[in-house]
Amino acid sequence: MSEDIREKIQIHNCHVHTFSYRCVPEKFLPGGIIRFVAKRSTFFARLLNNLIPERDDDLYDRYADLIRIMRCSQKDIFDYLRQFYPFDTRFIVLPMDMAYMEAGKVPKPFTKQLDELLQLKELYPEQMLPFIAVDPRREEITSIVKEYVEKGCCGLKLYPPLGYFPYDDRLDAIYEFAQERQLPIVSHCGVNNPVHTHMKRRKLIDKIKAELDPSLGITPTFKGKKNRQLTDYLSHPANYKVVFRKFPNLKISLAHFGGQNEWKEFLNPTTFELGASEKEKKKAQKTREDNWFTIIYDMLKEYPNLYSDISYSLSYQKYFPVLKVILQNPEVRQQILFGTDYHVVRLVISERAFSINLRGYLGEEDFRQIAETNPREFIGNVC
Repeated sequence: MSEDIREKIQIHNCHVHTFSYRCVPEKFLPGGIIRFVAKRSTFFARLLNNLIPERDDDLYDRYADLIRIMRCSQKDIFDYLRQFYPFDTRFIVLPMDMAYMEAGKVPKPFTKQLDELLQLKELYPEQMLPFIAVDPRREEITSIVKEYVEKGCCGLKLYPPLGYFPYDDRLDAIYEFAQERQLPIVSHCGVNNPVHTHMKRRKLIDKIKAELDPSLGITPTFKGKKNRQLTDYLSHPANYKVVFRKFPNLKISLAHFGGQNEWKEFLNPTTFELGASEKEKKKAQKTREDNWFTIIYDMLKEYPNLYSDISYSLSYQKYFPVLKVILQNPEVRQQILFGTDYHVVRLVISERAFSINLRGYLGEEDFRQIAETNPREFIGNVC
């Protein structure tokens, strides 16, 4: 083992959240359930913990943990996260701007969420890397971005399923600024989005028809799809080809590497085409070509400034071998980032188990690549 491999790894977790329920719209869930549960978090957490008393880490226990976490301040949430890592670990903290998803009022003002992150950065100047959530529908968003970068924010966060395409013209000034400053950008890129716009289905379909770039060759289908599936067109990885045409020097990380479903389909391709009609064969071929894992993997080879993190998607160990194999490809090895999606990933696995299981499987050399070497290049000298 070489000397540099034996050296301590400075871990960079490139995808975590510290937002609380006060950053979530009142109608995110029907009937004001978010507020109702939050105000009674102790009761509901205890109830969930005791549904299966003989087990101490079942799904109900994990929901209980998430309820407790979401009730806390951003500082308490961040401090809780830090205990699972070495003291010098660095965290890209991604806020959310859900004010325009048409799900009601957000109790905490957006800039208050950012101010709290900057206060944490004062406490932990080396560990805390706060990003700015960007939504093109927010008034003066370009000015807000520039102001908060000057105050100490390190990058940008996009979440297209909230109701916009990443090539929205209103983002151009922000992209130009980000390219000039070499600000890293993290954008949600997973299918079947759990957090998505609540706009009327007809309105969303009309938006997709009007704004989906025809040069991408994507033919949208709408029958039987709800907003959760329709917003895949907003977050589709191919959309970033349009962004890179205008801004080829942007640094963008596509979060979740397409999502768990796409990794699953890649590992277990359909056999429907065997002995099927020509129509069914074409449909099966189209399914393979539309696999987001494959699309992102190919795009990494094409765009040297494109990255992808493995947050949430790699919470299931059955996908570890796929990651191990693609990390041996020098064409993409330098563009894959470690991230967990704390605190959301707690619904599947604990933070400590996620990172240690992955590190133990990959070994020190490959883990260093995704948790230290690549993140340092992605973050650059911004923070």
